[in-house]
Amino acid sequence: MGKKTFFLLFLVIIISFIVRISTVRFPFLLEADPWYHFRLAESIVETGSRPEWDYLSNAPEGSPANYPPLLHYSLAYCFLFLRNLGFVVSLIQVSQIFPAIVGTMAVLVLYFLSLELFNSKAIALVSSFFFGIMPAFITRSLAGFTRPENLAFLLILISILYFLKSYKARPVFYSIISGLFLGLSGLTWVGWMFGIILIALLFFLKFLIEHNLSLRNFITVILVSATVVGPWILWSIKIGTSIFAAFLNPFQQQSIHHTIVMELQHPTLEIYFKMYGFLLFIFPFGLWYMLRKRSTENVFIVAWLLIGLYLSWTGIRFMFIPVPAISLAIGIFIEKALAHKQKLWKVIAPFAIGLLVFISSYNAFSFSLSATPMVNDEYYKALIWLRDNTPKNSITLAPWDQGYIIQAIAKRRTVLDGGSQFKNRTKEALEFFAKTNNEKISDFIQGYSIDYILIDKRSTTLLPIFQTWKEKTKFKKVFENDYASIYSTSSAK
Repeated sequence: MGKKTFFLLFLVIIISFIVRISTVRFPFLLEADPWYHFRLAESIVETGSRPEWDYLSNAPEGSPANYPPLLHYSLAYCFLFLRNLGFVVSLIQVSQIFPAIVGTMAVLVLYFLSLELFNSKAIALVSSFFFGIMPAFITRSLAGFTRPENLAFLLILISILYFLKSYKARPVFYSIISGLFLGLSGLTWVGWMFGIILIALLFFLKFLIEHNLSLRNFITVILVSATVVGPWILWSIKIGTSIFAAFLNPFQQQSIHHTIVMELQHPTLEIYFKMYGFLLFIFPFGLWYMLRKRSTENVFIVAWLLIGLYLSWTGIRFMFIPVPAISLAIGIFIEKALAHKQKLWKVIAPFAIGLLVFISSYNAFSFSLSATPMVNDEYYKALIWLRDNTPKNSITLAPWDQGYIIQAIAKRRTVLDGGSQFKNRTKEALEFFAKTNNEKISDFIQGYSIDYILIDKRSTTLLPIFQTWKEKTKFKKVFENDYASIYSTSSAK
């Protein structure tokens, strides 16, 4: 690697990291799910392991703590390692900075992946730059957005990189490394099956294109593989559940859970533009260039892009999946544009590309700076009051997206949380808040042994049903500030 390439790559890495750490200015994690992963990491720090049964979740009975563990142990051991080195850091600080570092590492990996695919430093630099500043990926790797898909995505990219290397040298060694990182992604994220799909796709394309396999024989290979592997894959992703059924039939009517969970909803054109920016109009040109030359690498990236765009339409939470392929398509287009021999184009192209870089960078920093956590100072005070003024075994009912936050900060059991989105209790809770006659709702209170009800300002804004309930409820209010109200249910028992 020459000095110029090293400097440009270093600049790409620095920009990618800076755009992700703006949210460090907040003392809290960004969304609800990060608090769940923080709490399990905290358990590892305090006791040496995760709890087998999570009594704070899904109260009153609790639920198994069976989420893939690698993220939790990574957070805990990073914290313990830094503390043993003498650094004065907290677990919450480590949990904040961890996704920004992992996301930046993914940018570096994409550089080498691009180099392996197309053997072009220009494509690799451009692709990694746009990968690092695209909001669809930034949103999954901001400081404080401590969720497993960010780490799993890094591991999947490394797995693909070494799988490609195995075709050129040391096939056994690199294949083992590829499988190792793919396996680690399975210990990180329940959506790791996407990595298997990509590697299987790459394998079949190489088999078909580079070995001149006939269409008939290719279909035979696909059918045999599907017969052997298909049942296991279908069982693993629990294809009968509503979240995965959307992959097969995205036109189905969305359930109440998809309605109240924004990241499970279909993205609008406005959201597409917000997540991909002007790059949404640029990458099709790179796609066109790749389709003109149907090499294994080009077809693979096109297939990744199309599959990723399809998955992104099934739910907002999957909009980060096609970002590497989109970035590679843009890299190819820009390389071709700069190599064009027409004199006028040689003048226009650098200016247009420079403008695209400026606008995309501005959008990236604007997007990053606009991110704010769900927890603020007033809400934190309410949760501390709940922790300090209620029995340790008490049960709190709150909107489902507040459950993990209450468990992590107030250390109290909750009826609802992110794990109850697809359980009947979420529907029952909404029906409870829709009722205004407290005499008729004691069965729900007693059925889940609810001691306190917490309503936050964010929930009343998103769903007016909570504001209406607050105005008409006769439960005793035991705490209130500008952001949250807490009620005791003792009168209903």
